[in-house]
Amino acid sequence: MTVTFDPYVLELAISRVCHDVVSPVGAINNGVELVEELGADAAEDAIDLIAKSAEQANRRLKIFRLCYGAAGSNEKADIRLVRSAVMDYFQGTRAVVEWPENEVLLETEMPKGFQKAIMNLILLAGEMITKGGVIKVQKVVEADNLTAMVTVDGEGVNFREGQRAALDGTINAVDLDPRLVHAFLTGRFIQTFGHKLDVEKIGESKFRFRVSVGA
Repeated sequence: MTVTFDPYVLELAISRVCHDVVSPVGAINNGVELVEELGADAAEDAIDLIAKSAEQANRRLKIFRLCYGAAGSNEKADIRLVRSAVMDYFQGTRAVVEWPENEVLLETEMPKGFQKAIMNLILLAGEMITKGGVIKVQKVVEADNLTAMVTVDGEGVNFREGQRAALDGTINAVDLDPRLVHAFLTGRFIQTFGHKLDVEKIGESKFRFRVSVGA
């Protein structure tokens, strides 16, 4: 199935990426200015600020490249690098990701766009966490049908207003905003690559996403 995007969706996606990257990049600039103004007296603190901010920017750019860029659609991409990018992205956040190495589908050649679906669902699960929670990634073998499950659990975990409609594609593009664009793109990527997504609420604040090959 061919899915067309309103140009406004692209604008929102770029806004989302820039918003998440501008903060650490700005902090790098602040560190440089600190050294220029105060010299050696501020060098140690400034270098620490620059190093931490550069690492944060690198983590975010790496995950966005895979989630939104062509690299994440390549079926030959190493899923271990995907897992590493995900684990790095959530380091130090309110979300704890449980993705054991034996659950990364290493023995399976994944079809085009499948690992992009997994990554984007993990990021969507992270957006649903407000007070802290756990994101669990599992593989499922069902009659040779490749399936991955992403479960998110934690106090207050839920879809934001409009987020489920954005994921399902039942919202007009003009009604999207930067908070909803990731959910919208996640659903459209899965649809475009012909995979199947099931969303299940399995507790008061627990949701499970199941993405399977084929519609």
